[in-house]
Amino acid sequence: MGENIEKLIAQLSERMAMFRESQQHSTDDISWRDYLMLEMLDGRELSISEISAQFPRLSDSTISTAITRLWRNKKLVSKTIDPDNQRVTRVALTAKGKQALADFRKLRAERLDVLMKALGMNDEEKQILIRIMSRAIEYFDKQILHKK
Repeated sequence: MGENIEKLIAQLSERMAMFRESQQHSTDDISWRDYLMLEMLDGRELSISEISAQFPRLSDSTISTAITRLWRNKKLVSKTIDPDNQRVTRVALTAKGKQALADFRKLRAERLDVLMKALGMNDEEKQILIRIMSRAIEYFDKQILHKK
């Protein structure tokens, strides 16, 4: 990839992070890792091991501690013992967790809307961007699945 594109991507990432920080509200105390876990749990129940498998560079204890914090301190997830295997803890979103995820998604959509309006993209440009982002998502999905 050309140096100019890499530089532009880095600059855009920095600006988006600064913009995100300037827009923080009640979700301040939830980390990106926490949001990733909430996203994973949207509409399904997973074991701690299944969640941990999505974070291969983190120890199981780190993930377990994060989930316990989301459960005990923030009340965003519920934890139950699997009736078929009592060694397994199942994790699901609570109503509060679903609301936190909805709030996060709304804020993210608002930020994207601000960016799209600022760029003045027409419908054709938006469709091109959608196709490019879809290919990027497909690439990362393949990379993630390949690592398992």
